[in-house]
Amino acid sequence: MGCCMSAEEAKIYEVVLDHNGVARRVPTGQGTHLIYESQFKETRMEQKSDYILPSTLSSLPRPPDTVYQKAPKMTWGPRRVGVSPVTDEKEPLDEKNNG
Repeated sequence: MGCCMSAEEAKIYEVVLDHNGVARRVPTGQGTHLIYESQFKETRMEQKSDYILPSTLSSLPRPPDTVYQKAPKMTWGPRRVGVSPVTDEKEPLDEKNNG
């Protein structure tokens, strides 16, 4: 008949590694690495990112505004006059007429 697949939900543990490379669990926000454990008990470890994306924030306080780069301020100076195209053509100068 039919088969349905459910989305894999992972448990996430925040850890720090000691000098032997052994992971020690720490409170949220204090770890250097994340360990993901799937529903099938498969684990994957990755280094924690230094940046917090707004989409990953939940009940955490908002990061300071210095995390987000602001757009440069637009300023308008005096109008610069450039080269205009020639609208009236003149006859070319002949060497006979110049000299």
